[in-house]
Amino acid sequence: MVPDMDQRFGPQLAGHFDFTLLFEQTIFEIAPNSVFVLATPFFLKSIASHAAKQVRPGPLLWAKMAVGALLLAAYIAKAALWQSKSELHSQASIASSIISLVTSLCTLVVIYSAHVYRRRPSAFMSVFFSITMLLDMALTRSYFLRHEMGYSSMQSIAAIQIVVVVVKLLLVVTEEMPKTTPSRKENVPSHFKGDSELGFWGKALFCSVSSLLLFGYKNELGVENLPPLDEQFESRVLFDAFFKHWSKLDRDGRFVLLRACLRTILGKFLAMVIPRLCYAAFSLSRPFLIQRVLEVVNSGITTYQHATGLIGAAILIYAGIAISRAIFERIQYQVKVSIRGILSVALFDKMQKLSIDEKQSAAAITLMTTDVMGVEAIIALLHEVWVTCLELGFGVYILYMFVDLACLLIFIPSILATISTYYSAKNMAKARGQWNAKISDRVQATSTVLNQLKDIKAMGLSHSISEYLQEKRKEEVIVSLRERRSRVIMFATC
Repeated sequence: MVPDMDQRFGPQLAGHFDFTLLFEQTIFEIAPNSVFVLATPFFLKSIASHAAKQVRPGPLLWAKMAVGALLLAAYIAKAALWQSKSELHSQASIASSIISLVTSLCTLVVIYSAHVYRRRPSAFMSVFFSITMLLDMALTRSYFLRHEMGYSSMQSIAAIQIVVVVVKLLLVVTEEMPKTTPSRKENVPSHFKGDSELGFWGKALFCSVSSLLLFGYKNELGVENLPPLDEQFESRVLFDAFFKHWSKLDRDGRFVLLRACLRTILGKFLAMVIPRLCYAAFSLSRPFLIQRVLEVVNSGITTYQHATGLIGAAILIYAGIAISRAIFERIQYQVKVSIRGILSVALFDKMQKLSIDEKQSAAAITLMTTDVMGVEAIIALLHEVWVTCLELGFGVYILYMFVDLACLLIFIPSILATISTYYSAKNMAKARGQWNAKISDRVQATSTVLNQLKDIKAMGLSHSISEYLQEKRKEEVIVSLRERRSRVIMFATC
C-alpha cells in the first residue's frame, strides 16, 4: 500500500507524519537542482568579465574540489541504488538522480570559477547548499521511515543521503572561509574581517560585528583599530556610479533624484526583496505551527515522529525569522549608508560649482542634516509598502481560516491606522519644511559669525553671540518637535 501512496503527489503520506516520496523528490530535489543547473550559465557569465584570475589556486580550492568530487560520488552511488535495489523505484527517482548528477557536475565548475575569478566568497553557493542541505535532511528522515516500514533497501539509500548532507555542510563551511589574507592596517587585529572577506553566513550572523564588540569590551577601541571599509561603500565609487545615471536623466522630470539613486544601488535594493519575503513567510507560518502543537497536545497521543517533526519545524521557523530579518536589516542599512554617501558627496560637488553668493543663499549644508536622512529613510522603506499589503492580505486570510468572518474586524484598526498615518505624514511634511527653514537660518547665522569672528572678539561680544547662536539652536529644536511627534505617531500606528 505504501508504494502506491508514494506514487501520489500528496503532499502528506496517508497515516504518517511525512511527505510522499513523489512530492519530496519533485519539490526537494528536482526543483532546486533544476534552478541551480539553469542558473549556472548566468553565474558563469557574471564572472566572465573578470578576465584575469584574482585568486591563485591553493589548498582551499583543492579541498573544495575534493568535497565536490565526494558529492558527485555520493550521487552516483545513490542513483545506482535507486536503479538496482529499491522497492520504491519510480520515474521520479530516476529523474531526481539524473538531475542530481548534473548538479554535482555543475558544482565542480562553479566551485573552481567562483574561487579563482572572485575574491569574495560566493553567496550563491552558500545559500543554495544551505537550503538543499535542509531539504536533504527531510529526505533522510523519510528514507529511514520507509526502512522502518519494512523496505530494507531504503537503509542504504538513507545512509548515502546522510553522506550528501554532511558533504553539503562541508561545502558551506569551506565556502565561508576567506580565500586570501589581504593586507591590513597595522593596528587592526588579525581576527577582524571586513565584508569582502566574509561569506554569506558570516555576514548574516554579524561575525565581523561580534569580533569587533568582543575586542572593544576588552580594549580601547579607536578608528585606527577598525577594519578597512569595503570598496563598495566608498563615497568616491558610489558618486561616480551615481553621476553616470544622473547625467543621463532629464533634470526637469519627476523623481529624478530618486530614480538616479535607485539605479545606482539597484543590486542592493533588489537584494532586500527575498529576505523580506522570507521574513513575512516565516512570520505567517507561526499560527499553523501553534495550531499543530495544540492539536498534538490535546490529542494525548504524541509519537516520536510528531515530536521530532514539530521541534524541527519550530527551530526552522524561529531561526528563519531571526536570520531573514537580520539579512534584510543588514542590507537595508547598507542601502542607507550608500544613499548617505552618494548625496553627501553630490551636495559638496554642487557647492564647489556655485559662486559665493549662491552658496550663501543655497545653504546646501542644511540638506545634509535633514533631507539626506529623509531620502535615505524613504528609499530604505520602499519595500515595506508592497510587503505590508501582502502581509495584510495573507494575514486576513489566515485569520479567516481560524475565526471565519470575525476576521473582518481586523479592518477597523487597520483603517484607523491608515487614516492616522495619512494625516501624520501630511503634518510631518509641513513640519519638515519648517524645520529645514530653521536649520538654514541657524547655519547662515553661524556662517556670518565665523566670517566676522575677529571683529566679534575684538568688540568683546563673544558671550552675547554665543547666547544668540544657542537661541537659534533652541528655536530649531522646538520647531523640530512637531516633525518628531508626527513621526512617533506614524510609527506607533503602523
